[in-house]
Amino acid sequence: VSTQSTWAYKVGETFVEKHIGPYLVDSDHSSNQVGNWITVSSTSALVGTFIWLWLGKYCVARSAFRIIGILRVVLAASFVILLKLSPGTPLFITIWCLSSLAGQCMSCVMYTFMSIQSPNLGSRSHQIEGTTYTLLAAIEFFGRSVSGTIGSVLASHLGPFNVICAGVALTMMFQITLELFPSRIWSHCED
Repeated sequence: VSTQSTWAYKVGETFVEKHIGPYLVDSDHSSNQVGNWITVSSTSALVGTFIWLWLGKYCVARSAFRIIGILRVVLAASFVILLKLSPGTPLFITIWCLSSLAGQCMSCVMYTFMSIQSPNLGSRSHQIEGTTYTLLAAIEFFGRSVSGTIGSVLASHLGPFNVICAGVALTMMFQITLELFPSRIWSHCED
């Protein structure tokens, strides 16, 4: 369950990241303006990493996941609606940045759970731990490289907006899977 939902999350994330810029340029925004928005959104995502670090210290992983998950669902839905109705407005840019922040928190949650479920992490062997983290990074790289190509092919047939919507839906699969199969996934976490 976790591997499939993790893969779906990375594919969906890449669909959105690769197609948001071209969609906004096609919506009559200058490439310079869109580039600035992407930079601000990326900076927001970086802040999301630090928020997860803070939440991870003060919250149980399951509680932190639920907080971030609810925020992510609301922001992602708002992002898609505003992308269609009013791309480029200050409200859209704010929601995009907050969605990026929550999305990066969710990426950190994803890696936390992949680490928790790995039987090798926590062992005394640094080589085994290093190999496990390398495999996690390989999943990330492979998911992004393959899904970028698939997303481009889909966008040429379905349009960038539909690929972005599919990407947002795929990122939600990760959270839904964790909620539907809690005993299998949360068995390694304290509640």
